[in-house]
Amino acid sequence: MKAITAYDVPHFMFMTRQKLVDLSGVPMQANKRNGRKQPIHMKYLNGTNAIKRSLGEEFATGAPTKEKLVKDYAAKHPSATVTEIARGCGVSRPTVYKWIKNSKSDTVSTEK
Repeated sequence: MKAITAYDVPHFMFMTRQKLVDLSGVPMQANKRNGRKQPIHMKYLNGTNAIKRSLGEEFATGAPTKEKLVKDYAAKHPSATVTEIARGCGVSRPTVYKWIKNSKSDTVSTEK
């Protein structure tokens, strides 16, 4: 319950980590970068990722895109509207527009 009290303070976003810990009673650990500042740490990570990439190792690159899913669904259902594709794939309509905009399957009808 103490953690909620931090939201009552209008400038809680600008407080230091220690001040939030004192106010809320919830412990927060500092970012672990082994003593490096963020720009140096990012150079280190990017270099490590480049080495892993050159060795063919896999590493976290974020969530995969929905491009293949949307294009496959649009190809199998050429008369489907954008809304139907979005519902069938479980994605948002803007995502469908994003991936079919430059696609060869421009047969997808767009409703207004």
